[in-house]
Amino acid sequence: MLQESLKITPFAMLSRATAGIRGSTLIINMPGNPNAVAECMEAVLPALKHALKQLKGDKREKHPRHLPHAAAAPVDQWERSFRAASTGTGCSCEP
Repeated sequence: MLQESLKITPFAMLSRATAGIRGSTLIINMPGNPNAVAECMEAVLPALKHALKQLKGDKREKHPRHLPHAAAAPVDQWERSFRAASTGTGCSCEP
C-alpha cells in the first residue's frame, strides 16, 4: 500500500497504511483520508485472495525464491522484519 501511495504523494510516508497476517487474523490498517483508502484498497485487492487462502490453511502456495509456507520457520513476519532491521541485513525473508 505504501509503495502505491508514494506514487501519488510523498506525504504517504507518514500514513499508517499497512497490511499483514498475525496468527490467524488479517489486519489491514487504512489511512485516514477517504481518497487514500480507495487507493489503498486497489493496492490490497490483488493480494487478498492469497491472504485469505493462507488464513484458511492452504500452505501449498509458495513465493518465488522462497520456501513453501509449510516449510518456513514458524516466525511471524513482524519478527522477521524487526530482526532484519536491527541486524542491518536489509532482508526480512530470513528468520
